[in-house]
Amino acid sequence: MVTRQHTTRRQDETHVYKVSPVRLYSLRKVTLSIFIVLLLAISAAYFFSMSFQVVQASTLQSKVPAGINFYADTVLVMDNVNQIATHDGPGYRFDAAQLFVDLAPPGDEIGLVKITSSPTPAPVLPLQPVTNGRQAIKAAIQTIKAGGVDTNQTAYFTPALQAAGTYLQASPSGHRKYVIIITDSLAQSGDQNAGCNTPLNQQWLCEVDVLEKQGISVVLLGFTPAGRDDEFLTTETALQAHGASAIKMVDNTSFPVLAQHYTDLLVSIHPSLFAATLNGLPLSITTTTDEALARLTFLTLGDSTTLTLVTSSSGQKVSEQSTSDNMFYFSSGRGYSLQTIGTGNLVGQWKLTTSGSAPTETIVIAQSKGNFALNNPAPSGDDLSARYVPSGQALLLLSDMTDTNGLPLNGITLTANPSNGSTQLTVGGIPGYPNTFGAILNTPAPPAPGNNTTPLFIGLGQPLTITAKIYLTKTFQLVPLDVLKNQGVNIMVPPSSTPAQPLSSNASIVLKANAHPNTPIKGQSFEIAARDATINNSPWQLITTHTTSDGNIAGDYSPPRGCGVRYIFAAFAEVSGNTSAGTYDYLTYMQGSDFISYVRSVTKATPTPVAPTYLGWWWDTSVYWQINVQSTVCTPQTLTFTARPALHTSAMPAIVVPAGSLSANISGNTQTNFPLNATIKSCSVPIFSNQQFTYQLVPSNMPAGNTLQKLNPSSWQMTVTCPSLFTNSARYWPLGIIGWFLFTIVVARGVQFFFLVPLTAPIRKPHLVGKLSVDLQAANPPLGQQALPQATIPINIPPTRSSDKWYLETRAEGGYRLSTRETPESALLQFMVKRESRGYSVTIAATRYAKGEKLPVFLTTQEALEQTPIRCIKGNAIIIKNDIIYPDLDVAIW
Repeated sequence: MVTRQHTTRRQDETHVYKVSPVRLYSLRKVTLSIFIVLLLAISAAYFFSMSFQVVQASTLQSKVPAGINFYADTVLVMDNVNQIATHDGPGYRFDAAQLFVDLAPPGDEIGLVKITSSPTPAPVLPLQPVTNGRQAIKAAIQTIKAGGVDTNQTAYFTPALQAAGTYLQASPSGHRKYVIIITDSLAQSGDQNAGCNTPLNQQWLCEVDVLEKQGISVVLLGFTPAGRDDEFLTTETALQAHGASAIKMVDNTSFPVLAQHYTDLLVSIHPSLFAATLNGLPLSITTTTDEALARLTFLTLGDSTTLTLVTSSSGQKVSEQSTSDNMFYFSSGRGYSLQTIGTGNLVGQWKLTTSGSAPTETIVIAQSKGNFALNNPAPSGDDLSARYVPSGQALLLLSDMTDTNGLPLNGITLTANPSNGSTQLTVGGIPGYPNTFGAILNTPAPPAPGNNTTPLFIGLGQPLTITAKIYLTKTFQLVPLDVLKNQGVNIMVPPSSTPAQPLSSNASIVLKANAHPNTPIKGQSFEIAARDATINNSPWQLITTHTTSDGNIAGDYSPPRGCGVRYIFAAFAEVSGNTSAGTYDYLTYMQGSDFISYVRSVTKATPTPVAPTYLGWWWDTSVYWQINVQSTVCTPQTLTFTARPALHTSAMPAIVVPAGSLSANISGNTQTNFPLNATIKSCSVPIFSNQQFTYQLVPSNMPAGNTLQKLNPSSWQMTVTCPSLFTNSARYWPLGIIGWFLFTIVVARGVQFFFLVPLTAPIRKPHLVGKLSVDLQAANPPLGQQALPQATIPINIPPTRSSDKWYLETRAEGGYRLSTRETPESALLQFMVKRESRGYSVTIAATRYAKGEKLPVFLTTQEALEQTPIRCIKGNAIIIKNDIIYPDLDVAIW
């Protein structure tokens, strides 16, 4: 017997089939196909609609190339023959050369060549990286010193210079290349260079021409005994004629003087190095972020001085430290001691301590993260040459400070002549050069007596010591030439306007400029600029000019302000040419008379609309106009603005201004900027194409007697876009893909039910789908115990096989399976599809092999199942032996 508990076990799962229980499982392939077709169609429609929209492609800036490596590769050409013994008896040239090696920053390479009394070259050491080769270079210098002075009277420079040139041919690409000749002020040799047009004893200068053409700069350090300046002057003149530079080593008995020359030379050939010289030993040295430091060296000079303690602001002691990567480097030699720090925080206060005698001087050498270049005035030869400028005229400076990629470096402070009449270099200080440091100096100081040069100091950052105002600087030599006095320009400014006869609101004044006779203006550099003198540090503004029939230039300028404002006008030009001294290239300018401006009262407004690309569908969108008002009214005033639709269209969202309008206070006789904030309400969703709406800015309630001029008429309107369904699908593509996927499924199902099912009815093939569940040994529990299934086994119809008839069979090893063929002795139940007038149903029957204990019995009625098919009620349990079988089958059509 079967207990009542099992008769109700799956009561909630039983139900009777409807007449047409069609479930379209077998139409999955059709669904997928329809989905793909619809998705492709929607995509095509989207791109087709987008093809009617104008897309503004962004223009990318060209990639900035990596900057030049501002390292300097140097070959020291050392004279050790005859005359040098009387010009440098103490041999300080060797100590100074070692100091040069100690100070060179990592990344440089240094080689060594010796001048001998033989035409055969005597190379000593090829280029060595300073990072790990300092000791080898210094040892090679000592080897030359230890060999003693060659007493033969004739020295040969040409072979040494040729060997130096060969060394520098192996210099890494992008490095600057230098040959430094360390010799006496006579610089005489026995070289005989064929076809060389130089004095007989200086024919080696022709080899200088060869090196300069190869991009190798030549510098001569001439040791000159006191009272014999004429020797050096002759050599210096000859060198300058061949594009080289010369530095006079005077008072060669003082090593600090030599050290200063060598330090200046090192700083000059490195764009990132700056130096400061302090008397004695300062109590402290302070560095700031304005220097953008990457490396710092402290050098003390004295016969028996040793730098024993360097303490940073954080208290770190870095004295007498050296590391293999040169981040710390300590060295000392005859007359000097130094410590370099190239890591950690270099900003703050530094304290120095020495042992032995007090130092006579302390030199601070700083390597900045920026590379400095003085572009104007330009050098007359290589980058160490003098710069020729007109005598008695103001001087225009242009300079760059760039990082290692060649991009402008921010946060740097540069000052011209910081210790005496300092002038700040500002970005855009010279018109026409917006990204360049520039300044206009007063007339340069006259040259010192007995000297034809004027030093120009460019200071980096802030003073190292506040009391003495000592800066890290670079030094450039200016040479004022009287012959350049008349190389300039003039500017003519019309008379000022007056309160009685003010300019009209759009009137302009005509400015004219011309050049002095025979002034060689370079290219199209002749410009006129204006500046508002009542605003501190106001920038120069270039004026559009044209060339007049007489070859001069003229331009119109409309003063934006009146009420007695003073304007300054100036003409600027680049002048270049040649003199007997060499080439020159500099900017010149001339300031004209002041113009006092009076303009009739008028207010000019220029709005700039700012709105997101698209409006929101269900939320409000914030927009605004940034309004610029230029007023020549001498007193403050109040203006009122509001916004409204330019043209009403259906479904146009409203625009709302807080409080309905904006009342703005306008300053008198100047510019005023303020925003007009507004909100555009949400827009209705367009399906296929975007909708555009235009709103306009409206001024109202103008003060009495005031005239408003609307500049840039198009900017008074704002056009916004309400995005279509296709547009937002592309903007938010992850959600768009999900939405379109669900949409296509719904459409595909609709197409199936309303179109495919009726049309394919004659050719569709019905088949069974679903499963059976079997509770094993659950029909007859022991007497007095609740029936509990030992196991529930699902038996599924394979989704990959279609049949309108399935047989439930027992398996030899136990259990059940479904088969499309009736197997003798194994088949117990058969399930079949039966066509009815309004659809299909599932039928069930016992097979002819279901006899005896294998005869199926309905669980609820205990009636045997016959071989005549009857309708199969889903969930109506059937007992075979002691197992309970629950059918869950359906009909699918394809």
